[in-house]
Amino acid sequence: ANSRPPGKVRRTAPNLGVLKQVVGVLLPAAQPGTIVVDHSTVLPETTQALADAAAQAGCSYVHAPVFGRPDAAAAARLITVASGPPAALARVHPLLAAMSRKVMDLGSNPTAATAMKLSGNFCIASCIEMLGEGMTLAEKNGVGRAHFMEWFAEFFSGPGITGYGHRIAADDFHAGQGFTVELGLKDVGHMRRMAATSDTPLPLADLAFNHLLQARAAGHGSSDWGAIALGVRQSAGLPIPAPALPK
Repeated sequence: ANSRPPGKVRRTAPNLGVLKQVVGVLLPAAQPGTIVVDHSTVLPETTQALADAAAQAGCSYVHAPVFGRPDAAAAARLITVASGPPAALARVHPLLAAMSRKVMDLGSNPTAATAMKLSGNFCIASCIEMLGEGMTLAEKNGVGRAHFMEWFAEFFSGPGITGYGHRIAADDFHAGQGFTVELGLKDVGHMRRMAATSDTPLPLADLAFNHLLQARAAGHGSSDWGAIALGVRQSAGLPIPAPALPK
């Protein structure tokens, strides 16, 4: 008999297909009592199915998606939202805290963290949409992007949203290890589906989704999802940059 002690397994996957492949290999080989920590952004029903599959295998499932770009991860400045069995959450908390400036415990329902991640990403996408519209309005009326961002950074001092603004103003849409237009389409699609099943209108998400589609159609599928702003700019008749070559 295999006498290996149960442990902790952490994973994140870029899409549902990859996630299913990983789970299909992981759970049959996992020891009873293993805690599976998943950082992927998925739909609530996917999270529930994974939690049920883990329970059937004698494992615990914690959903712990994160907020923050790669530089925040490198500096252990992520915001992590986590939900799952209380005992499992307590055991993995030190691991999550080691990469985060804040860990939010959302309780025992595994889909709570899923809903929080999609709701939070909705706010980020909406802010980028707002930036794109405001900056384009200013540019079309004789105000340069740099001047717009000088005002914006003074009025909205948070580094997250101003960081997107500075990149948009500089036409810097290189994604690096960050969040791409393709991933943005996936996540905004998830939030629109979650909104539809809960009868929640999200007109800003619809706008952001359409502008992401425009950005992808212009060749920016691998660009940073700040390229939402390019869809706004293109609709206003302004030129947009060619997709950046990988650095």
